[in-house]
Amino acid sequence: MPRPAPALPAKTPSGAYDSANGWEVVNLNSLLRSLAPILRQVAGNKVLLELRLASDLGQTRITPTQFQQALLKLCAHAKKIMPEGGKIIIRTANHVEASAVDQRAALMPAGRYIALTISDPAQGLTPSVVENLLEFIYTGSDLGAEPAHRYRHVQRTEAELALVLYLPETMEAEVTARSRQEPSPRARGPEILLIIEADAVLRKMITGLLTVDGYQVMAVATADEAQGQLAGKQARPQLVLMSGGSKAETQLVRQLFAANPQLRLINAAAEYPWRGLTDIPEPSRLHLPKPFALSILLAQIRVLLDAPTGR
Repeated sequence: MPRPAPALPAKTPSGAYDSANGWEVVNLNSLLRSLAPILRQVAGNKVLLELRLASDLGQTRITPTQFQQALLKLCAHAKKIMPEGGKIIIRTANHVEASAVDQRAALMPAGRYIALTISDPAQGLTPSVVENLLEFIYTGSDLGAEPAHRYRHVQRTEAELALVLYLPETMEAEVTARSRQEPSPRARGPEILLIIEADAVLRKMITGLLTVDGYQVMAVATADEAQGQLAGKQARPQLVLMSGGSKAETQLVRQLFAANPQLRLINAAAEYPWRGLTDIPEPSRLHLPKPFALSILLAQIRVLLDAPTGR
C-alpha cells in the first residue's frame, strides 16, 4: 500500500535543514527530475541518461550541492570515456532491511532506506571511477551533523556495472515542500549571473547548478563573447564570476560596474585578482582561487549577493 506522506508542520521541523553543514531533507526523485536536463546536456548526445524512479519514494538527508556536483562529474566523465556512446541508468527505490547484517553493505543496520542505483550497462565505467566520483555522497561534510550513515555496494554482472547507495529514510518534512509554504533562508533569487570560464566542462557544471538554484545564467568562454551577448540587452548581470585578470575581462567588469555600482564580483584567478579593480568596494568582491568546491561557490555567491555594499 502507498506510504502516507508525513504531514507538513506549520513551523520549520527541527533537523530538516542544517545551514552550517548544508544538508537537507529531500526527495531524490524531485531532485533528479530537476537535474536531468542538465545531466543530459553534460553527458552529450551519444550517452543516454535514463531515469527509473520508484513511485512513493521516501525521503532522506543529503547535501544537494554535493549530490548534484557528483552526478555532473559522472556524466562529464562518461562523455569523455564513452565517445562512441553508452548509457547510464539511475534508479531509486524504497528498501527495507530486516536483518542487522547485510552482505551487500557491511554492518548495515536494520531499517528503512532509500536505495540509489547508478548503473552502466555497457560497463564502460570502471568501479573505481564510479566509487571515486560518488565518494563524497557517502562520506560528505554533512556526515558529522547526521547520526545516520550511508552504505554502499558495487556489483558487476554480465548485464551491467552498478553502484548502490543506501541512504536512511527519514519521516521529516521535505525542505523543498516546506519552502513552497513559507519563506526559506535558502531561497534563491532571480538574479542574473555572468560566468566567464574557458573550461567548457566546468562552465557547464557551474551553469547547471546555478540554474537549478533559480538564477538566470549567462555563461561564456571569454570576455569578448560576453560583450557580444550583452550588446543590445537591457538586463545586466548582478554578479560576475571571472576566471582571471585579463585586460578584456577587467575592461568588461569596469563597464558593468560603471552602469551598476551594486555589481558583485568573484575572481577565480590564482593570484593578483584585483589588478585594475581595486576601486570596487571590498564587500562587493571575493577572491575564490581555483580549484574550489562547487558547493562553496554556490554558498559564497548567495552571501555576496546578500551582503550590503555601503554605497
